[in-house]
Amino acid sequence: FSIKKDASYHVFLNLPEIFLKEDNVLFRFNYGSKIFEKVFEPVKDLKFSQDKKKLMFFNDYEVWVLYLKDILIESPKKAGDLQLISRFSEKINQVFWLTDYYLIFNLGDKFKITEIDDRDRIQIWDLGSFKEPPKDSDKSEPTGQAEIFWNQNNKELYILSEGNFYKSEELIK
Repeated sequence: FSIKKDASYHVFLNLPEIFLKEDNVLFRFNYGSKIFEKVFEPVKDLKFSQDKKKLMFFNDYEVWVLYLKDILIESPKKAGDLQLISRFSEKINQVFWLTDYYLIFNLGDKFKITEIDDRDRIQIWDLGSFKEPPKDSDKSEPTGQAEIFWNQNNKELYILSEGNFYKSEELIK
């Protein structure tokens, strides 16, 4: 793998899986050929599911799931399957795994939850709307995107919006 001097690199491990993100290009290490193979481009960020069987990645307008292991229940998938969850006209800011089968994300000021089960059609639910806090001073205008944080341990969602910090109740029992 040739390293580019001005590129940004991030390594993601889910052993035995090794992923490398070079700028906005996602690569996966192939043990057979001993090389990194391109998976997808562009990629903004990625996260492994809690069960470590799936990798979610997204860019400004799309959310994808790469299956790392065979899934035999609900919507069966084989290891290596790539699934488009959804494509949007608004920019995606952040995406988190809510559970192994649901994602939470925000588009502009809207927060949404989506399933990954595609047996019929993927369902997406609106969770609410929040504005982004001013950037530099009280006179700055919000740009429309709040920040979200998902705490997997206590199953709570935190939102920073317009100088206010919100905390949900436990979303999953």
